[in-house]
Amino acid sequence: MKSIPIVVGITGHRLLRKSDYPLLKERVRTELSQIKGLCPNSSLVLLDSIASGVDSLCAEVALELGYELVVPLPFEQDEYTKDFEGEDLIVFKELINKASKKFELTSLSENNRDHGYLEAGLYIVKHSHILIALWDGGEPKPNGCATAEVVDFAMRGTDESKIVPTPITTIIHIYAPRASAKEIKNVGETTIYENKQSSMFECLFMTDEFNKESINSDYDNSLVDEDTLKGLDVQLSYYNDLYKKADSLSSFYQKKYLSSLKLISLLSSFLALSYLLYDEMELKIMSLVLICLIITVAVYLPTRPKKGKWHEKYLSYRMLAESLRIQFFTFACDVKRNVADLFSWSTREGNNWTYKALKVIEPVEINNLFKDRRVLETWINEQLDYHKKAYKKNDESLKRNNTYSDILLLMTVSLYLIVVMLELMFPVFMNKILLTLNNEFLFINKGTELDVRGMFKILTGIVAASALLLANYYGKLSLDNKEDDHKRYTSLYVEANKVLSNPTDELIWELAREELLINSAWLTYSKENDSNFLDIF
Repeated sequence: MKSIPIVVGITGHRLLRKSDYPLLKERVRTELSQIKGLCPNSSLVLLDSIASGVDSLCAEVALELGYELVVPLPFEQDEYTKDFEGEDLIVFKELINKASKKFELTSLSENNRDHGYLEAGLYIVKHSHILIALWDGGEPKPNGCATAEVVDFAMRGTDESKIVPTPITTIIHIYAPRASAKEIKNVGETTIYENKQSSMFECLFMTDEFNKESINSDYDNSLVDEDTLKGLDVQLSYYNDLYKKADSLSSFYQKKYLSSLKLISLLSSFLALSYLLYDEMELKIMSLVLICLIITVAVYLPTRPKKGKWHEKYLSYRMLAESLRIQFFTFACDVKRNVADLFSWSTREGNNWTYKALKVIEPVEINNLFKDRRVLETWINEQLDYHKKAYKKNDESLKRNNTYSDILLLMTVSLYLIVVMLELMFPVFMNKILLTLNNEFLFINKGTELDVRGMFKILTGIVAASALLLANYYGKLSLDNKEDDHKRYTSLYVEANKVLSNPTDELIWELAREELLINSAWLTYSKENDSNFLDIF
């Protein structure tokens, strides 16, 4: 099964100075080699329209380095071939025969040539992790279709649908003057543009890490039953397989993170209790060694989930899994739109690697076997059942947590009232000895005494430690929000069920949008639950 590829897009001038070819080729080789070195566990794809000049130069280098060549054609291949002649035509035919995939984006019967060139350039930008631009840095022109306009789109996100411009992708700009250039700067000078520092490396790392970990992950949680699975289109099977990997890895890291959180909470509670016993019962020096050991372990343990990014991977892989599930059902219902386009600006900024994953694996065409929309019923009913169960579970957790909190609060207040009353009314009683050890016991000295006051201090400490343990219950701060979300989305799928007999593309797209909103809200709640374990002390 395939995983998520690392996709590099290419844009640049067709007419270059012949004398610059060796240097530019070496610069491109350097950049592509570095990307390959950063992603040893991922398949590498070059998205390139293989026009004369920059496109063909980069395609030749990429193929030598083992990249897969995917060619988005601006229009019909026969018509596009008319752009080439002589040696350029020979190179074009050689390269397109080496491409693993080629597809036409527009038709000249509907658009002009310039429109097709621009569409190809924008497609490459939208579906690449990184855009390598061999370009002279010229300004874009209104209604232009050349490299400057493509780079401008990549840098500024100048799409009519975008309210807040933001860079579409990371750009590696290699200065390459045109053949007609009069003023030449530093040929081959490289500059990186991205929306935030190191975002390219973060995205590549997360993608490669996912591919590495998914190789040996256990997964059997298919989105559809076995009979339906046999009839899936290859691309739909791909989405189903990726979902299973992401879902499995997310569950794995969730369990690791929660186990670590529970252990550290227990250790911190035991530490508070141990110190009270040391203070009240005059433990030997060994008890201090034990306390120091607990502190050392409790401080070391948080570094494991932080270093391994357990919480981050749990959330990122879950967001990817849910996005893939939504995309699977959307495509299966014959609505061929990329759900990444539904990502809000804030969701994209906070989870760019998921957005890019959905973009780079977008299939050009799916031979859909579910045009009767039978799969829609499965999708809606499964979500309805999920939100009903989740609401019930969440409601029970919220009530249980509130009950425990009330009990601990009542116990704390009661203990303090009792202590105050006894100190005021029966001060002698508070000094009464309850226990005297005639022999050594564990770490406790012979002759150690425990009076009533000390007993109440220990009891108060136990209640405080229990409250500390409850305070570190993962996700308790978001229970109210989650309960409200599950209630509202149960109503949504109840309503959706009523129109199953006559579903529309708009209904399906609306469901996809709503599900992504759910996942984005969940992601926001859960990020707030990334505990800083050192705060426990």
